[in-house]
Amino acid sequence: MIVPANADCRQDRARLWNLMLGGNEAYEQDRLVLGKLREIAPDVERLAINEAEFIERAWRFVVGVRGIDQVIYCGAPLTPEHPPHTAAWEAVALRQLERVVYVEPDMLLAAKGAGYLADRLATVLRADLMDLEDAVERINRSGEIRWDEPVAVVAPGVLHWLGDDAARAWMRDLSDLVAPGSHLVASHFLDPELDSSVVLIEQLLQVFDRTGTLSGGFFRRRAAIEQLFDGWELVRPGVIPAQGWWPNGPQLRRETPCDRLMAGVVAQIRRSP
Repeated sequence: MIVPANADCRQDRARLWNLMLGGNEAYEQDRLVLGKLREIAPDVERLAINEAEFIERAWRFVVGVRGIDQVIYCGAPLTPEHPPHTAAWEAVALRQLERVVYVEPDMLLAAKGAGYLADRLATVLRADLMDLEDAVERINRSGEIRWDEPVAVVAPGVLHWLGDDAARAWMRDLSDLVAPGSHLVASHFLDPELDSSVVLIEQLLQVFDRTGTLSGGFFRRRAAIEQLFDGWELVRPGVIPAQGWWPNGPQLRRETPCDRLMAGVVAQIRRSP
């Protein structure tokens, strides 16, 4: 779907990510932004691709290996191919996945997401997972999630839009909300602390801020990301570039600069002694 550049939609981040994944839920302005990003980093799509592939693997892990049967996903299921939860079908063969709730703040994307789902396993709710109090209230009204049992919260692209204090507060609120044994699957813009990445990150941030599409994002170093997970136990291998987290096989493709700029992390809330 291509619409005029002056069309109004708040979720330009979601549209740009969809475009980088090969989708067509894009406005002309999103294509212009992607063009500017490609001038700086011809491999910029790897940010979205590595994140999406990591989320798929981590989803299979928390459901199939850790046995969690209810998942809350931040964002509408508007990927180019199948809804994110269908990537967990292999895990479903090991354990029944009972509830999937997509939480999306934008009215348009929430409505599209609800229409996009072809099965009855998942529900789309209009709420903002960054505002946990509001999201929990809406989820409770739906009756879809049992908070006294472990839940997996899949939150791509949440923490790196929050400042340090806000990110730590979000993590503390989530810790207080979920039952012991719950998991968080998160991605985060990564500063790999390489001289070759300093200029690249600065140029990307300039485009983000100048276009307004991704303004306010933070590329944090590994130690700074780890500090956000106080009270959580990081699942090995911890905070690493997303493409290296539980890979499906050997990495045969040559690494590109943007491969180093997206981290993936899975963490479990610590159980009481």
